[in-house]
Amino acid sequence: MTGPALLQRITTEYVEVEDRIRLVAEVHGDATMVLWLSQRLLGRLLPSLIQWLDGQRGSDATWAHLLHEFAQQTAQSELTPQAPVRAVVDGPNWLVQSVDVGCSANLMTLTFRDGSGQAATLNLEVTPMRQWLSILRDLCQKAAWTLDMWPEWFEGGTKVVNAKRLTFH
Repeated sequence: MTGPALLQRITTEYVEVEDRIRLVAEVHGDATMVLWLSQRLLGRLLPSLIQWLDGQRGSDATWAHLLHEFAQQTAQSELTPQAPVRAVVDGPNWLVQSVDVGCSANLMTLTFRDGSGQAATLNLEVTPMRQWLSILRDLCQKAAWTLDMWPEWFEGGTKVVNAKRLTFH
């Protein structure tokens, strides 16, 4: 029995017709897989991811909020555009039904599982996690999903990214 596939790079997008988040992932070489996340599953996953980020900062609530906002803005400003991962036509394609979350001081491991035993693992350090979360938040906003589950400090980082997209003449 082999372990979960290790996701090397992902492209995250909202697909309106499915009303789901699609992760198109490079696995190894030219192999890819497509994983689908529902709004409900994402809503259950986000608190764990945000709680892990909360553990990266101090315990004073005011300072922690400011540090998170600054760290989020920094992570988003460091996000560089890359060519998207393109799914292989006959590659694996499945709906994620559960996510195992493992974490250490500087690494979060997400193991996505379907109902039939398929699994894929994504490892993210703090800055890539913040970057991925900013993408997810933007997609949730695009999908008109509730943003109630997102902490206030995400709002500050989003404003900076959106401001960078403006063109002044």
